[in-house]
Amino acid sequence: MKVPATLILLAVMALPASASEIPLPRPKPGLPALEPLAVAMVPLPRKKPGAPVAEEGEPFTTNPGRIDWPDNLASWSKKEVGAARAECVALLGELAVDWSPVAPIGGPGRCGMAAPIEVRSIAGTDIKPPANLNCRTVAALHHWIATELQPAAKKKLGVRVASIRNASSYACRRRNNSRSGKISEHAFGNAFDMSDFEFAGGKQASVAGDWRGLFQFAGLSKRGGFLREIRQAACKHFTTVLGPGSDSSHGDHFHVDLAKRRSGYRICK
Repeated sequence: MKVPATLILLAVMALPASASEIPLPRPKPGLPALEPLAVAMVPLPRKKPGAPVAEEGEPFTTNPGRIDWPDNLASWSKKEVGAARAECVALLGELAVDWSPVAPIGGPGRCGMAAPIEVRSIAGTDIKPPANLNCRTVAALHHWIATELQPAAKKKLGVRVASIRNASSYACRRRNNSRSGKISEHAFGNAFDMSDFEFAGGKQASVAGDWRGLFQFAGLSKRGGFLREIRQAACKHFTTVLGPGSDSSHGDHFHVDLAKRRSGYRICK
């Protein structure tokens, strides 16, 4: 007996949904996936410590290794020279100063230095020509250049100072080159005169040329403003700061020194 197609269709529709589905084969297990941070977790070798990095043009070390001090003592005792040289190493050992030792000059109570040094660069700033000074003065110059002069140049002019013109360092003479009067601090390597500042790129600021003038008087001279700022800031690092307006002998340069005075008195004018 033939079954009607309509009855067959109704019978199929009445079956449970699960019975009408064809089961698919279960996938075979694959390789285990790597943890996302597995590679990143591998420890890398630590970098070896290198030399500290300074700003452009600023070295960190000075005269590494042995310092070959001259044998000559001039009129100084061996004890005096030894103490002065030990002070140099203590003051300049960690500063960015390019220097070399010079033979002692003179003796106590007269012109000279027990441990003079020739300085070619301070805090990455060339001294032209090199200056002969004592180490206390060099250390004070370093702090002034690094913390006052270079920041002022970048703020006022957007450039760093490449070199300072040495107008006078050690010189056995009286103050202001007079025939009489007190001995100058230059006679002890305790003073430094500077006349010009050359910037990276070649431009200059001259004490003689940029201190005065209409633009400077009106406060419109950037280089004049720079000179005024560094001169004033030098008063924090030296006991004497002189320049244009101080007297007729300092109209074209800045003079700084470490003269010893009672009660910490300073001259800044």
